[in-house]
Amino acid sequence: MRRGDTLVVLDLSRLGRDTRELLAIVEDDLHAKGRHFRALDGIVLDTSDDMWGELVFTVFAAIAKFQRQQSLRAPSRDSTPPAPGVGSADAPAC
Repeated sequence: MRRGDTLVVLDLSRLGRDTRELLAIVEDDLHAKGRHFRALDGIVLDTSDDMWGELVFTVFAAIAKFQRQQSLRAPSRDSTPPAPGVGSADAPAC
């Protein structure tokens, strides 16, 4: 990427795993080198405008981290424990 180029991602969570990583990528890797960033998930998030774009980016980065944590904590449908007696040694013999 060159100075003035814009990195565009469809979903903010695809750029980094947590708020700290997202901020580091955008601030250190992009803005420090004169590059811009846009995310297209839900609303168009553009950090090239001004401080408002950066503020909104920081809020959305925190929301993306929260959503990732929630998805990691949510039990999957496959992890439902079996009914009592099903598949255990104390199940009645047929």
